[in-house]
Amino acid sequence: MAACVVVVILLDFVFYIQRPKEEKWKLVASFGMVRIVYVDPRYIDDESLIKAILDKLVYEDRAVCILFFDHLEKAPLSFPMTDEQMWFWKARYLYNPYSGYEKFHRIKLTDLFASPPEMDFIEVDIRPPKFVKRGLPKGGRLHEEEDL
Repeated sequence: MAACVVVVILLDFVFYIQRPKEEKWKLVASFGMVRIVYVDPRYIDDESLIKAILDKLVYEDRAVCILFFDHLEKAPLSFPMTDEQMWFWKARYLYNPYSGYEKFHRIKLTDLFASPPEMDFIEVDIRPPKFVKRGLPKGGRLHEEEDL
């Protein structure tokens, strides 16, 4: 009897160690300048997590478009997105160091039944912490315009 209990405890411990780690986010797809990111719905509004994701995926000298989804299976692997995939699109970050464009938008679905679904894009001041730390101006202009 005691041997059975020990075996059960050991098996439970082994399976505990082998359980997959909970992922708060995952890079689902990457094509061209686009990055598709899944964020666990419990963390989609966690500003510090979003900043950490941006810090990892954004480079100062490269244009990027990061789309955030809160449903792993509905996150698109390519474009165009289906209406159903757009239902789970929660945020986007756009950055172009050459034009100086940098925006983060939360996305609010306003009409689920329209095709494509209607959405409001709400601008929020979220930037990669490494940009803020280096004092990179909003938009990250790398090249100053020359006087003509």
